[in-house]
Amino acid sequence: MPEPVAGPYSFTEGMWLRALKESLPRDAHGYAQSIFRTSGGRYYVPRASERRAILAARDDGVLAARAARAFARSNAHALRTRLKRTPTAGELYIAHLFGAEAAAHLIARAQSQPDDLAAKYAPELAEKATELFGARKRSLTLAQLYSELTKPLSRVAAQRGTPEPSIVELLQRGGTWGALRPNAVAWQTEVSANPPQ
Repeated sequence: MPEPVAGPYSFTEGMWLRALKESLPRDAHGYAQSIFRTSGGRYYVPRASERRAILAARDDGVLAARAARAFARSNAHALRTRLKRTPTAGELYIAHLFGAEAAAHLIARAQSQPDDLAAKYAPELAEKATELFGARKRSLTLAQLYSELTKPLSRVAAQRGTPEPSIVELLQRGGTWGALRPNAVAWQTEVSANPPQ
């Protein structure tokens, strides 16, 4: 079962903890020092009361905005390094939900083996696509999964004959992306306009 997203910037629990710990460690109300990482890469908070407070902070629009922007910059840098190019808005959104490693893996595999089944090679991402878009999880190929996660942006770009727009622009033009709220991915505009070097 995929982690639900919460807060105005649609963070999963794992990505929220990771963003606070790695991307915003000195600017997160001291939360970062309560977050730990297992040897397997999972982020957790040992004390239940602290965990509840940290997860509730996803609803703090100011903190969530800072965390989302910092996390997007980290993800953009990691994806640029792995892909040897600037990531697209859709690719940054995949990284926002799953982390840069999972996004890079999906992108590379969708390019090299597009007909492989997503449920076998990217099960967590396939499950999330089902949750967000009602996609047919079992029959999606990796290429189709990538398309499901990025197509709202690609569709607007094709209509305009211009480069891929920011997610915010898509939503302002009346597009939809599952149940996401417009400011869920407002960080994308800034990251697109100022990609990390």
